[in-house]
This record gives sequence, structure tokens and C-alpha cells, in this order.
Amino acid sequence: MIEINKNSTNSSQNGKNIMKHIIEQIIKKPYLWGLFFLIILGALFSDVFLTPINLLNVARQVTILGIAAFGMTYVIIIKGIDLSVGSLLMLINVIIATYIGDWSILSICILAVAIGALVGALHGLIITQFKIAPFVVTICTMSILRGIGLVYTNGRPIIPPIDNGFNYIAAGKLLNIPFCVYILIISAIFLQILLSRTVFGRHVYAIGGDEESARLLGVRVVRCKIIVYMIMGIVVGLAAIIFTSRIRVGDPTVGFGMEMNVIASVIIGGTNFSGGSGTIIGTLVGAFIMGLINNIFNLLDIPTYYQSIFSGAIILIVVLSRKISEYKSE
Repeated sequence: MIEINKNSTNSSQNGKNIMKHIIEQIIKKPYLWGLFFLIILGALFSDVFLTPINLLNVARQVTILGIAAFGMTYVIIIKGIDLSVGSLLMLINVIIATYIGDWSILSICILAVAIGALVGALHGLIITQFKIAPFVVTICTMSILRGIGLVYTNGRPIIPPIDNGFNYIAAGKLLNIPFCVYILIISAIFLQILLSRTVFGRHVYAIGGDEESARLLGVRVVRCKIIVYMIMGIVVGLAAIIFTSRIRVGDPTVGFGMEMNVIASVIIGGTNFSGGSGTIIGTLVGAFIMGLINNIFNLLDIPTYYQSIFSGAIILIVVLSRKISEYKSE
């Protein structure tokens, strides 16, 4: 009897410790407060918000943004930036739309990822070999890639003549959950493990913390940066596959302003814009926060241009609050 009471006491204590740990983690991560606040806000203002159909719709909408934001997390951790995200997604979209119906789905996916990896490698090479700021390089390629896309399509949409099942990537479901949501989750798990549990991930953090110290410690900084920008390009290629599968057309007008939402997801998710810290899981939460904001605005029938104001304001508030907390700690 005494033993039973002792076990019961231990179980109760373990439960309290787990809850305490969870609460401490929530307090340390402000973006979780933002997520909870939006969920409560959405539930109060709309009866539809917490329905499974709406929540799955949010998850589906977040997929493209979230996957692209995972790559941006790596880039910002090493104190980089990539402003060409929207233009690259558009270019891959119009190119692969050309081959839907003629090529196999696997071939089209390989082409999309290869284009993204190639552009990412070029970004990394130019930045590291010519010592040009990432902001300058990627804002130039943003214009170049969009121009190539417009020339390729002559400014007109490309409508595939035959759908060989490519739309199933975005529209298909498994256990009533869209395939694209599984892709989002698998990508998040893989890239989080790569970042937190591998030598390469430690090198990424080291470069973001102090690039010169990392070089002196034997980190191959140039190679690591090139790989990071290749990862950025690859995830944009993956996002473009899902995007093309969803809209079923190659549209040279898409992607404008996408980089803003991608960067917002990363910063809201706790990644330091000054580099050296960040997680994929935090970015995933940040992407869902952006998705929930858009969803709530849509449910309340608020015009889309207010969403841009709100997104920009959120980034500014997060950065300012972080700076204020840094000054206080000093």
C-alpha cells in the first residue's frame, strides 16, 4: 500500500515537472503566445474557424510559404538574405508547366529541384567568391529571374494541355489529410534534424555566430554557404511543385512579395535577423501564424491589402521587441 502511494506521488510529481517544463518553454518562445492568441481570436470572431475543414485549409495554404521559409531560416542564420524567392518560384512554375503531360511527374519534380539548386549554387558562388552582399546579389537575381520568366512565356500564362495526375500532389489526400501537408511536415523534420543534429548544422550556427572564428576553427565557410543557398533553392523548387500542382497553370505574374511573407515567417518564428540562432520548428509556427492571420482576415471579409500592412507591422514589432530586450539585458 505504501509502495502504491509512493508510485502515485512520483507520477504526480513527474506530471507537474512536465507541465512546468512546457510552461517554461512557452514563456521563452513568444511566437507560441502569438499562435495561441490568434487561435483564441479566430475562435471568438468566427464559428467556422476551429472546424476541421478550415484548419486543414490553413495547413494547405501554409505549405508553400512554410517550405520556402525553411530554406530562408538557414540563410538568415548565416546572416544572409534571399530576395529572389518569389521570382524563382515563378520561373520554376512556368518552366515545369510546359512539360506537364509530356514528362513523367518524377521527371518534372527533378527538373524543378534542379533549377532551384542551380540558382541557389549561383547565389552562393557569387556571394562567396566576389564578396558581394547577399542583399545586392539576390535583389539583382530577383529582377533577372522574373525577366527570364516573362521572356520564356512572352508574358502569357502557360496552360498544360493534359493533366497526367500532377495536380494530385496538391489535391490528393491520405487519411483525409492533403499530401502537401505531409510534405510540409516531412520537410520540417528533415531540415530540423539537419540543422540541430549534424556537423553541418553546427557549422551553420557557427558561421552565423562569428564567421571569422568559425573559419579559424576549421569550418569550410565558403562550401557551407554555397550549400545553404542551394538548400534555399531546392526548397523553393519543392514549393513551386506544390504551387504548380495547385493552380494547374504556369503564371508569369505570381510570386510578387512572397519573400516578404517568407522572411516574416522566419523572424516571427524566433530566428535572429542578426544570425546565429533559429529553428525550423519555430519557422513552422511562424508560417502558421501568417496563415492564421490571412485566414482570419478572409473569414472576417477584411480586404487583402490590410494583410500586407499587418504583416509588415508584425515584423517591425518582433524586431523592436527583440532589440529592447537586448538593451535591457545589457
